[in-house]
Amino acid sequence: MSSTNGTDTPATPETPNTDQIRKLKSAVDMVRNRQADQRDVVVDLGEAEKARLDLLAGELQPLFEDIDDDDDRFELAVSRGQRPRMWIDMTTFVAMGHDKLSYRLLKDTRMGRIVMAETDDKDKMADIVSEYVAERVLEREKMIEGEWRSMKSAKAATEEIGLEEFEPASAEKDRPAEAAATAIPDAAALAADDESFQNAFAKPKRRTGFALFMLGAVFTLAVVAIVGFLMVPQAI
Repeated sequence: MSSTNGTDTPATPETPNTDQIRKLKSAVDMVRNRQADQRDVVVDLGEAEKARLDLLAGELQPLFEDIDDDDDRFELAVSRGQRPRMWIDMTTFVAMGHDKLSYRLLKDTRMGRIVMAETDDKDKMADIVSEYVAERVLEREKMIEGEWRSMKSAKAATEEIGLEEFEPASAEKDRPAEAAATAIPDAAALAADDESFQNAFAKPKRRTGFALFMLGAVFTLAVVAIVGFLMVPQAI
C-alpha cells in the first residue's frame, strides 16, 4: 500500500473487536448459569417430593409389616425419578400434586389413570392408604372364604353320592341267610312255571302229529279199498 507521500508502508492487520467477544462470552455464561440453576431447582424439588413421600412411607411401614406374607400384592417402596412415587401395589401409588405440597393417591386402570384421593395432610393420606389396603385384604379373605365353601360343598356332595352307591351294595352283601333261602324256592317256582309253559306248547304239537298220523292211515286204507273194489269186477 502507498502512503500519501508516495512511500510504501507495511499493512497493519485488523484488530479483533474485543468488546464483541466479551459480550458473547458473557451471554453464554449467563445462559449456562441459568440452565444450571433450573436443574438445581428441579433436583431440589424432586428431593423435596421424595422427602415428603419418605415421611409418608414411614407412617405406613407398621401397616405393611402386619400384612400376611402370603399376600404378595402389596409393596411399600419409594421410587426415584423426575417424579418420585410411593408404590402401594402394582397399579396404585402416591405422588405429589402440581403444587408439590399435596398428596395424591393415583391408580392405573384400563380406562386410564384416576385420582382416588388428594389431600395436603400427611396423616390423612396415611389413613386413606390404610383403608385402601384394608379393603383389598378383606376382598382377598372373602374370595378365599368363598372358594373354601365351594370346595367343602362339592366334597360333601361327592361323599353323599358315594354313600348312596355304597348302601345298596352293602344291603345285598349283608342280607341274612333266611332271605337267601327264601329266594331259592322262588327260583324253583320260576323254573317249574317255565317247564309247565314249555309242556303247554309241547302237548299241542304231539296231538297234531298223532292226528296227522291217523289221517294218513285212514287215507291209505281208503285208497287200498278203492283199488280193491275196482279190481273185483275185472276178476269176475
